[in-house]
Amino acid sequence: MIKAILFDFFDVVRQDAFHAWMNNHGYTRDDPPGEVSRRMDLGEINGRQFHEELAQISGQTTEELRAEFAENEKFDQGVIDYIVGLRNEFKTALLSNAESDYLRNILKEKDLEKLFDVILISSETGYAKPDKEMFEMALEKLGVQPGEAVFVDDQMKNVTAAEKVGIHGIQFQTHEQLKGELEKIVLDCKHKQG
Repeated sequence: MIKAILFDFFDVVRQDAFHAWMNNHGYTRDDPPGEVSRRMDLGEINGRQFHEELAQISGQTTEELRAEFAENEKFDQGVIDYIVGLRNEFKTALLSNAESDYLRNILKEKDLEKLFDVILISSETGYAKPDKEMFEMALEKLGVQPGEAVFVDDQMKNVTAAEKVGIHGIQFQTHEQLKGELEKIVLDCKHKQG
């Protein structure tokens, strides 16, 4: 039986402004900006240093960079509404590779903290998805077994990592697709038990 749903934040709950910026400038995750992002996700640099390094790489000013990021910070209200509805039946968790202050400020400003029983941020834990420790930590804090949880992420490598731990996985595309796939997993698990 499914007892918990674990969500990624960027490109699931809210568009990832960094990924949009990389696409706009022709960068991939393997290019220098991707390494700068990984360092921030692990807490090695802060948000100010992140923006300064990206500005240096791209030739933009930090002001131009921040303005471009701000243009791409759109929330998926369908996902937010769906999570609100799920909370009646399931425990929920947020697992995000992010700089702590940045993400916690977004969650607080948009009153999204209340959507999650557990919030794990890579720069606080020292682990980043797809590290198995990130998933194991979430399961422990939620008090559920791997087969009782579903993980939702836009990146297949993170979904695959969760599945290796025994968690059901969904690669996010749209909130309608998420709803359909999650309902199928929940039903399949109920039938296997019954």
